[in-house]
Amino acid sequence: MTDLNLPNVGGLDIIRKIRSCEDTKSLPVVIMTASTQDKDRIDGNALGVVSYAQKPVSLAKFAEAIGELKLALVVLDPQELDADAVKATV
Repeated sequence: MTDLNLPNVGGLDIIRKIRSCEDTKSLPVVIMTASTQDKDRIDGNALGVVSYAQKPVSLAKFAEAIGELKLALVVLDPQELDADAVKATV
């Protein structure tokens, strides 16, 4: 999970770095940001983020983003997470 507006580096730059490394390129990423720019959402989607939540985030939207992250993790490695427990959170 990352914000887009960080003090020393942009969140999209962090995601690009994650995607450029063989060991981390398939990690699911969630963006949580105050940005209202459509371009940020489009760029994030192009980088394969699993969810995008705009701050301030309601508890329901946060739970939805975490549920999408859990589902993405199950797809990566079903043995790591209990799929039934993940379905219960969505």
